[in-house]
Amino acid sequence: MGRWNERIYYHLLNCGLRIVPTAGSGSGSVANPLGYNRMYVHLDGPMSYESWWRGVRDGRVVVTNGPLIRPNVEGQMPGHVFRAAAGSQVELEVGLTLSTRDRVAYLEIIKNGELAQQYRLDEWTQMGGKLPPLTFEKSGWFVMRAVADVPSTYCFATTAPYYVEI
Repeated sequence: MGRWNERIYYHLLNCGLRIVPTAGSGSGSVANPLGYNRMYVHLDGPMSYESWWRGVRDGRVVVTNGPLIRPNVEGQMPGHVFRAAAGSQVELEVGLTLSTRDRVAYLEIIKNGELAQQYRLDEWTQMGGKLPPLTFEKSGWFVMRAVADVPSTYCFATTAPYYVEI
């Protein structure tokens, strides 16, 4: 079910709809315990109702039901729009910090709805925790995703999209 929801979400992003992912586990429609599905919002400055909602609107979000990823792409949080002149190429250094209780099976970068990069955790560790640059020759979007090795459920974390406008 989780993968199916992702595919639909990616199709919406490919249609140009900049929808921020959110999460919560209070619906009662699934067997997950309260707090299992959650959303983290990056804030600049002190926590307030207004700053939290501003962070959500700006897409500075990570959703998870397991691992926690803290992204940093060229010093920017999710929701950022990288802009370049027509005909140019954009090369982005993708970074992340990973915290988890469950063993992470692999890290992925999804670009325009398709798998662009995938690394098992031991490969990422051998690479010194650095991912290869991500290149865009035309406008698009990408998210980072970590998938944990939990057989009973689809246990993952994903960033909100980053956008590239050329």
